[in-house]
Amino acid sequence: MTASEPDAPALELRSVESGYGETIVLRDIDLTVPASSVVGLLGPNGAGKSTLLKTVSGVLRPSKGSVWLHGSDVTTTPVHVRARDGLCHIPEGRAIYRSLSVRENLVMQAPKGQEAGA
Repeated sequence: MTASEPDAPALELRSVESGYGETIVLRDIDLTVPASSVVGLLGPNGAGKSTLLKTVSGVLRPSKGSVWLHGSDVTTTPVHVRARDGLCHIPEGRAIYRSLSVRENLVMQAPKGQEAGA
């Protein structure tokens, strides 16, 4: 990832379309998450929450649109590079370390030598 832009949103989706094979789940999604903010994603089962998160983290590649992280287009950036840069997908209910707290599981994903949220 290139150096981030100082005033850029932490995360931005621009006209994103994504899904599974021929099934489009997300259509024309625009989302901006300002830097230093906390956001909740709410909706009923089947509304596309997991698809959105998989698309943001790179597990799914959008068929249209783009994903931006701190002012850099990461639409085609591989999952492992996004994770190295601090963006990863940790699905609920599938924790590798079930005995750890949510915070401890997130800290496990932090880059070596850093603590997530510190």
